[in-house]
Amino acid sequence: MKNTLLIVGGTGFFGLSILDFLNKNNNKFSKIIIVSRSRKNLLLKKFNNLNMKLINTDVDKMNILPKCDNIIYLISQKNYKNDIRSFKNFSKLLLKKKFKGNFLYASSGAVYNYSKSKSLSNNIYNNYAKAK
Repeated sequence: MKNTLLIVGGTGFFGLSILDFLNKNNNKFSKIIIVSRSRKNLLLKKFNNLNMKLINTDVDKMNILPKCDNIIYLISQKNYKNDIRSFKNFSKLLLKKKFKGNFLYASSGAVYNYSKSKSLSNNIYNNYAKAK
């Protein structure tokens, strides 16, 4: 049976990598829905092998969860308070919909190795960790 994948965020480091892989190897998802505020033209041109629907909105403004079987949540805000707010809002949508599918929460921030960065203070790293 084919599934629908919802990618929330999906236009950054992880999201574009996932879409690139699916564009070349997708045999599982019949439809991919992407909720993002940017890169619509890039997505449509680059990943033309995918049956995609793009929802151009901020996750904080979503009031309904699109019908899907799988979710990958990739949003990473510039401000950790916004990260927390966005995820809380999305969590409410999941509870309201009584979502029972597969859910993956990921953050590309892990690849930037914040813990060893000399340019970031411990306070910034702690705030980043709290948000995640």
